[in-house]
Amino acid sequence: MDNLELVLDARATLGEGPSWDAGKGLLYWVDIMESQIHIFDPGSGTDLKYEIGQYVGAVVPDRNNGFVIAARDGFFRFDPASGLLHPIGDPEAGIAANRFNDGKCDAKGRFWAGTMELTERSPGGA
Repeated sequence: MDNLELVLDARATLGEGPSWDAGKGLLYWVDIMESQIHIFDPGSGTDLKYEIGQYVGAVVPDRNNGFVIAARDGFFRFDPASGLLHPIGDPEAGIAANRFNDGKCDAKGRFWAGTMELTERSPGGA
């Protein structure tokens, strides 16, 4: 590990949730506190950024060139072409103190995500 190289100086506030798309050669990740989805292309060095308007804990690509995200107010489909969020559901709609933190797809394509308490003062997540 003598040849480490910084390929993206993102300066994220809270960068998490990397998801590699081998077919497209792209890395999807989020900056939770800045409410951003990022798409990094290591081939070109470009990092596209989308403002979501709420904390976003995880992003995964869907089959329609969009994304499914776990955000502050639940699960959404995100269309990068229009910038629109389409609600799927919020399993913790009655728990205003929580936000989604991280998530991934399992081998069957199911999206799993966990929550945490916003102020990190109590173990209120699931």
